[in-house]
Amino acid sequence: MFTHVSDPREVSSARCEATDTLREWGLEDDDLLETVRLIVSELAANAVRHAACMSPTFDVVLSLHDRGVVVEVRDRHPRRPQPMPLPHSRGQGGYGLRLVADLAAARSGSSQVVPMADGGKSVRVHLTLPTA
Repeated sequence: MFTHVSDPREVSSARCEATDTLREWGLEDDDLLETVRLIVSELAANAVRHAACMSPTFDVVLSLHDRGVVVEVRDRHPRRPQPMPLPHSRGQGGYGLRLVADLAAARSGSSQVVPMADGGKSVRVHLTLPTA
């Protein structure tokens, strides 16, 4: 688990730690690395942007299982975000969770928001490992 201060400059560190960890585990598939990099980037940016008022830090947790990788970003804000279903015309973003869900689905995976015992949440993404 990597803990970061809820500051926009920490998003880059979170991305690098995630991909470095996967490489340490022997996972070198470029598509998987880029997918995890983008997922961590989106979720960490969301934690900084939307949860920092109640969560001075956020955690990035990676775990490896027989058939996949789980990527989690945890914060202490109680609000449970929902992916935006359709584009809106305001041009203010808001599609990070939609992008994460689409990236997970493209790798035969899934994403979900899980409440935590401390009142915060974990955005958890399951990704299927590439077959050899």
